[in-house]
Amino acid sequence: MTTEKKENQDPVLPRISIITVVFNAADSIEETLLSVLGQTWKNIQYLVIDGGSTDGTIDIIEKYREHIHYWISESDKGIFDALNKGIDAATGDWIGLLNSGDLFAKKTTVEELFREDTSAYDVVYGNSMAVDPDGNIIYSAATAPLNSMWKFAVYRHGASFVKAAVHKKIKFSLDKKLGFSSDFDHIYNLYFNQYKFLYRDIDVVKFREEGISHNRLKNIIYNFKIVTKYEGIKFKIILFYFYLLIRYLITKNKKIKSILFYFMSFFTHYLPNHVINVTPFYCIRHFYYRYVLRMKMGKGSSIHMNTFIMNGDKIRIGKGTTINRQCMLDARGGIEIGDNVTIAPRVSLVTAEHDVQSENFAGRTLKIEIGDYAFIGINATILPGVRIGRGAVICAGAVVTTDIGDFTIAGGVPAKKIGNRNENLDYSCRWFPPFD
Repeated sequence: MTTEKKENQDPVLPRISIITVVFNAADSIEETLLSVLGQTWKNIQYLVIDGGSTDGTIDIIEKYREHIHYWISESDKGIFDALNKGIDAATGDWIGLLNSGDLFAKKTTVEELFREDTSAYDVVYGNSMAVDPDGNIIYSAATAPLNSMWKFAVYRHGASFVKAAVHKKIKFSLDKKLGFSSDFDHIYNLYFNQYKFLYRDIDVVKFREEGISHNRLKNIIYNFKIVTKYEGIKFKIILFYFYLLIRYLITKNKKIKSILFYFMSFFTHYLPNHVINVTPFYCIRHFYYRYVLRMKMGKGSSIHMNTFIMNGDKIRIGKGTTINRQCMLDARGGIEIGDNVTIAPRVSLVTAEHDVQSENFAGRTLKIEIGDYAFIGINATILPGVRIGRGAVICAGAVVTTDIGDFTIAGGVPAKKIGNRNENLDYSCRWFPPFD
């Protein structure tokens, strides 16, 4: 079965082809279809490649037939063969993939990725969110440098768009030796051949963290095969993947895993929050934060005493920023703070929470972003997923539940706009008072 309809095109906007591959997924396909069809970008070609479903999936696709530009239902050789069929049929300038069960993070995702010129690049990618079997949302920012690719996929394939001319030239390998990692093979192929990548700090995709592709041991084996396929056998690659294998085998033993957990927690949780944070010397505290917790701190930034830190490796702080006494930085979902930001005492940045309406009290983690020159007043609380704009002011005691725009003054519970700030800002928040 093949269906194709005439497409309405906007000659000004880049044309984005989005491919959904599905097979017997009647329980999830409709949500994915609506996620694509609900995008605000006006120049999308939507393709659905069905593997010959027999469970009612086709009936659901038929409901949205007039909105789908191209779809087929026929047997295939697996997910990557189906994706290649979609790539062959795509007619857009860019190609993105959204498999059944996956969702775009919001209605404006495609618009945010392509509202600025991307013509100089071959790949545009962003962040992703995993939903574990318990319903917890795990945020993953794709901020690792591209030269880390030999260790892991810097971004999730579903959180990227590839220029159509490139994707049609480099399709997915059907080599069975690569297992479910043919998508990583495709990413590494682009990276190794020096195609141009553009990272946008945008949440792109939400996906279910389940199935065979979540098998850690197979991930290690397949990724090793892929990296050495392009890079050859190198000592650092062998050493790194041997380390991953040993760590995996050790943590399969519950007793050893428990011992290692407590051992690591001593250095990443107990010491920084009960010993290091009361040390009255910035050089000691900052050294520990940077080189043990692996926190990114710009020049001239300071974290004062009695600050409580969780997941320091997910904290990025710009230049000339001050975080005052007794703050809480819960970075399980990631915290990014810009340049010349002032955070007053006892401010809480909370990136993890529970859904109180969920039957299993599911948790989620979402990143907090604070723009340059922002000021966060004493005792304020910033909740998960919030973005504080450049130069914004959060008044004392406020609880911020939604994004605050640039140069906006907000206060109250929940915080709301109460004014505007002067936009001509030029100062440094560098502050290192002794014994503070």
